[in-house]
Amino acid sequence: MLRKVGEYSGMSVVSLRSSSSVALINDPIIQPSGLKIVGFYVVQTNLRQEKILHIDDVRKVRLDAVLIDDLEDLVDAEDLVRLKQVISLNYQLIDKRVYSESGKRLGKVVDFAIDETSWEIQKIYVGRSIIKDLSHSALMIDRSQIIEVSDTKVIVRDPTEKVRSAQLKPVTPQAN
Repeated sequence: MLRKVGEYSGMSVVSLRSSSSVALINDPIIQPSGLKIVGFYVVQTNLRQEKILHIDDVRKVRLDAVLIDDLEDLVDAEDLVRLKQVISLNYQLIDKRVYSESGKRLGKVVDFAIDETSWEIQKIYVGRSIIKDLSHSALMIDRSQIIEVSDTKVIVRDPTEKVRSAQLKPVTPQAN
């Protein structure tokens, strides 16, 4: 199932052991090389401390909560050696400028959708300037169209227009 990342903000993290909310989700931790969510920054509800929920510790995602086994699944950043490099990147996709491969500016990333099975970013939603919004709708770009992500921008394939065969006019040879 695809879900927009904005829907996770403020979502409860529920411990199956205690059957209670133990934290609230803040921001995703994104691995830019594979456009994958590897964890979430969370705030423990009882201590107000920032912790990290590694994506492997998520047991299930419901409409209103993320389920984990126990409070001990929430760890300090220093304890996640395997994610140290990704955490230090602090990669944020929201507000990145989006360009076509020909260099045309398309807008900025305003949201993105995650596949809750693979935790890969599947779609990015691009907000356009006010002038372009009046004449065009917002863009939804599939992961397959993304060519490159960097610290400052996202580059996507140039849009192509498909012409239906009914629109094609038959070519008739002209007599000389």
